[in-house]
Amino acid sequence: MDIRDVVRLTGLERANIRYYESEGLLAPVRRENGYRDYSEEDVRTLLKIKLLRRLRVPLDKIRQLQNQSAALDAVLADRLAAIEREQRDLASQETVCRRMREDRAEYATLEPERYLRLADEELKRTSPRSRVVAIDTEEMVLSRDVAPFEPHPFKRLFARGFDISLVQMFFMVLLHGILHVHLPLTRSILSLENLGLMYLSFVVVMVVEPLLLSRFGRTPGKWIFGMTVRHESGRLLTRAEASDRVRSLLWEGLGWRIPILSQWRLFKSFRTHYIECGDLPWDYESEVEFRDQRRWRGFAYVIAVMLSTLIVVFSALISMQPHNREELTLPRFAANYNEMYDYITHPEEPEIYTMDPSGKLVLTPNPRFGGGTYVIVNESNRMGPPEISFEMDGEMVSGITLRWDTRNVWAPLVPGEVSAAMNALMGAQRRAPWLGGAMRLESLINTADEQSPEGFSREFSFGDYRMVISCSVSGYNLAGGTLWIPENEHSTYRYEAHIYREK
Repeated sequence: MDIRDVVRLTGLERANIRYYESEGLLAPVRRENGYRDYSEEDVRTLLKIKLLRRLRVPLDKIRQLQNQSAALDAVLADRLAAIEREQRDLASQETVCRRMREDRAEYATLEPERYLRLADEELKRTSPRSRVVAIDTEEMVLSRDVAPFEPHPFKRLFARGFDISLVQMFFMVLLHGILHVHLPLTRSILSLENLGLMYLSFVVVMVVEPLLLSRFGRTPGKWIFGMTVRHESGRLLTRAEASDRVRSLLWEGLGWRIPILSQWRLFKSFRTHYIECGDLPWDYESEVEFRDQRRWRGFAYVIAVMLSTLIVVFSALISMQPHNREELTLPRFAANYNEMYDYITHPEEPEIYTMDPSGKLVLTPNPRFGGGTYVIVNESNRMGPPEISFEMDGEMVSGITLRWDTRNVWAPLVPGEVSAAMNALMGAQRRAPWLGGAMRLESLINTADEQSPEGFSREFSFGDYRMVISCSVSGYNLAGGTLWIPENEHSTYRYEAHIYREK
């Protein structure tokens, strides 16, 4: 039978059974796979130990009984003598305590000599069988029959989280930094991409961690905190044992990150391991050693987390760049513009303006439009496409100007066409991620240098390029980042954005 059966049959904790085995009081046989195989005789031995420990028989006496260097009758006689001494001592203590209370003794005026003489007299006078008082409960005795225990719950949790985050970092770098899959600009924690990335990481952990544990006994997170996982016999885990351990941990420890269930599992594991000093389900037949707890390991963890975070952020910034980089011909710029316009604005209209290879904006069907009803309140109030002119350096685009000069239209403070052109040209520089990428550009373009009710202006540099924006308006109200036309008002809107390469 395994240790779970023994725990059920004896009522002892796993830690007690392991401790008695380490003290040489129990010797179960080992199977070929290294697991202990307890017999009915082992169960009887543990019940004998439990009985004798309830009678407060010391472990060294139980060891003498097992090797037949002492007789049970003599051991019980010694125990009875000890109980009688304890009874006399307790009776003496009780008498002195009662006398001191009757005398209303105070600490400041206490006469210790008087009460010490009384304690000695009572100890000599008290009959050995006058009173029976228990010193320790059985739970107190068994709680001492365990090896020294250092749980380190937070180190184990941080090591586990670091291992999972490393796998997620790998996929982030692969998808966004190498394959150049655009990172969504806004997404919730429970988005399909986040959930898919998390569970894909769990699958990889279930494959990779058993390999590392069976070969080294460590993972990167466990190495940082000086942890080693071994079989209780002292050897490394086999791949099958490590796989069982990881699967049990992900379900019973993390609850597969299912909301509410995951928090409950973490709390339950913390209570079992740290407060009750019990064994976690995935630690059966394995032990976690904390051999090296030098202070530098905490600093190493912080540095490792910071580095992995920087790598993820840099990969995200790379993913926000257009596919075509550095020197851009007109067709390559047009491809960048269309890509960034779709990425930034997510247009939902049935038809949108896209840029053809010659640099002209043409009305085309929107591939994002999935059909259904699209309501336009007033077609005449919609802002049309800008006038676009290019600056060329040979066949390469070195600058672009976008202009609107219109009346009585709803208009945004930053048109999507301007953001698309800015990211298509300025964001195409190879060093753009090092400068903050698309997030830095959006921050710059949304910060006005000069602003008044009649308009605003912006001017900033980003790498080799400079952008100048001027906007003059009249007859508008501003709400939610959009210029709205009040009823019965006439409005004018003039907007110009100029991007050029600085000499």
